[in-house]
Amino acid sequence: MPWTFHIPPHDYTPHASQFAGGLTGACTLLALAACDVVSKGLGAWVGDPKAPHPQPDLPSNVQAVMLRIYHQARALGNCGPNGSATQNGMIRQARLISLPVRDTLPFQDADLPHDQVINFLHRHIAHADRPYPVLVQTAAGHLLRDNETGQADEPTLQVHAYALYGTQTMEHIPSAGGYVGADGDNDGANLHPQIYNLATILAARPISLIAFNYA
Repeated sequence: MPWTFHIPPHDYTPHASQFAGGLTGACTLLALAACDVVSKGLGAWVGDPKAPHPQPDLPSNVQAVMLRIYHQARALGNCGPNGSATQNGMIRQARLISLPVRDTLPFQDADLPHDQVINFLHRHIAHADRPYPVLVQTAAGHLLRDNETGQADEPTLQVHAYALYGTQTMEHIPSAGGYVGADGDNDGANLHPQIYNLATILAARPISLIAFNYA
């Protein structure tokens, strides 16, 4: 039975480890970098401008975007020394890198209601004519597990962030597939995008979401 993919129109599916450039807490910056790649496509390529076949969704390029964001965000106080950042810090930083904010579920020092999270993901990804990149902050990152590979985040991980930007589903098998995204802490981050089903996303306790538009 074939998979059905609902991914960005340029077919870029960014993913990468957040552990680059000596950073240890840059999950939110890596998620923002992945959203930037989805939004801008080739406009987020930071490699050789004369490269014959640039691939902005390669892990090396996503990490380069993350590090570029980090240096600017750190200088302006939008992230901490290790790359940690708040939702407000990332909204400010998104404006600086010309990544247009489409919608938000504001940060709460508590779990967001599940119906609000589901509606947000449906509206901007699953049921959108074209899926938009979404940055998710969550309070129980250790519960994130790839629905396809079983690869997981660190067992002690609490507050965390990752990006979602598409869906992978199989007709008549609701438990298969899920939302496609980039989680810099996942064991498979440098190998492939992550697939998180809705039950996993909700179990990890979302506390803020930002949807971005295409640049």
